[in-house]
Amino acid sequence: MIEGLLIALLVAKIRKYKLAPLFKEWTTYPVLVLALIYLYMNFSISQGNTFFIKYASVYKIVLVLIFGLMIIKYNLYKAGFLSAALIVVGGILNNLVIKANGDRMPVFPSLSYKTGYMTHETFKNLENIDSLHTQGSSASKLAFLGDWIDVGYTIMSIGDLFIMSFVFVIIYSSIKHLNKCSSKN
Repeated sequence: MIEGLLIALLVAKIRKYKLAPLFKEWTTYPVLVLALIYLYMNFSISQGNTFFIKYASVYKIVLVLIFGLMIIKYNLYKAGFLSAALIVVGGILNNLVIKANGDRMPVFPSLSYKTGYMTHETFKNLENIDSLHTQGSSASKLAFLGDWIDVGYTIMSIGDLFIMSFVFVIIYSSIKHLNKCSSKN
C-alpha cells in the first residue's frame, strides 16, 4: 500500500500536478491512517508480534471501502473499474499459486532476513498462526507466483502487486481530478 501511495505522489509531482489539493480533502486522511496502520502492522510482525495477522482480511476490506469513497466523491469510475480489474487479476494469480500448493501461499524471504523483519523463528510462529502462508522451497509449484518480492519490510507476490496497484490508480486519479477542478476555479 505504501509503495502505491508514494509512487502515485511521485508520478503526480513529476507530471507537474499539485499535491496540496489532495491534502485539503477529508477523504485523504483515512487513507493516511490506514497507511500508518499498515506500517505499524509490519513493524509489529518484525518484532515477532503476529497478533494483527488475523485482522489482515478486515484491513483489506476497510482499505477498499475507503478508496471506494474517493471513487464516488470524485467520480473516478473509470479508475474504479481499472482498479477492480487489477484486484481480480491479482486475486486470480494468488489463487492459482495457493491452489497449486495445497491451499498454502509459498513465501520466499530473503532481504527480510537481512533487515530483521523476518527471522526463522518468526516464520515458524507465523506458520502456526497463519494457515495460509508457508515457507517456500524448491518443491513449491508456480513459485514465481508466490511471495518472493522481498522489499525488506514485507514480502509480496506478483498478484499482490496487481492488487495493491489499485492504490496508485485511485490516488493518482484523485490528484489529477483535484488539479483539474482547482484549475477551473
